[in-house]
Amino acid sequence: MNKLSIQKLALKLLQKFHIVEPDLISSSHLNYQIPLEKHLYEYRELLFEIEHQTQFFTKVAPHWSKNHALLHDDFLEYLLENKGAEPLKIQQYSSRPKPPFLQKSGCSVVPAPIESSEQLEQSQQQENMKINALNRLAFQDLDNPALKRIPKAIGSLLSLIANIAITIRMNSAYCRGNLTNPNTPTNVMFLSDMLHNLHFLGRAIEEDDIYRLHIEIDKQIGYWEMHKEDIERARLDSYGSESWSTVSAIEVLITLKNEIDSHGE
Repeated sequence: MNKLSIQKLALKLLQKFHIVEPDLISSSHLNYQIPLEKHLYEYRELLFEIEHQTQFFTKVAPHWSKNHALLHDDFLEYLLENKGAEPLKIQQYSSRPKPPFLQKSGCSVVPAPIESSEQLEQSQQQENMKINALNRLAFQDLDNPALKRIPKAIGSLLSLIANIAITIRMNSAYCRGNLTNPNTPTNVMFLSDMLHNLHFLGRAIEEDDIYRLHIEIDKQIGYWEMHKEDIERARLDSYGSESWSTVSAIEVLITLKNEIDSHGE
């Protein structure tokens, strides 16, 4: 019987007599088939190859997919830290860094500091261009006359609502990083306040009341503009907020109002 077998047997005996916790395991158990250090190395190599072949994480993946991938990476790192990995193995597999395309919006990353007004304006302009490009791509091949009668900004508004909802969700138990943030309750308040009055727009559309719809859109724009600073602070202090901004949200409503006017002419 070798040393490792004796250690495993001793651990089982200690657990049986409740001397140690029953869920306690030996760090050697983490080396499943290959050393834990190589697990992390191979996992990162796989992520880099997926990104190289498909640009999935930079162009396709939603926020939660990036966060899941980052969580696995962080977990493997956490196990290595607690395992007390051998220096030679760490040196052997340390040439593969944490993928940079995961680090921007992951739950374990400290939120980026609030940008200057000039930087914020530039980033918002870039976001607007992305949204417009996605709108053109989504509607360019539509042949259905019924769909063509729907203002394209309705699609942008639905996408905006979904993106805000994702940011709110990232302030829940879904993302542990925000549970320790003392600003989370206030962030959720301002983020959810962006949505809870949109039902007035929906009701005006249901009742085919264009005059009322104009009023409700203007009221919503006014509210977002009035609380722009608070909303942006909450957005930038949350994970999963790169796909929208207060400025782009206001632009969606302005476009919606303009498109409704053009459809009525």
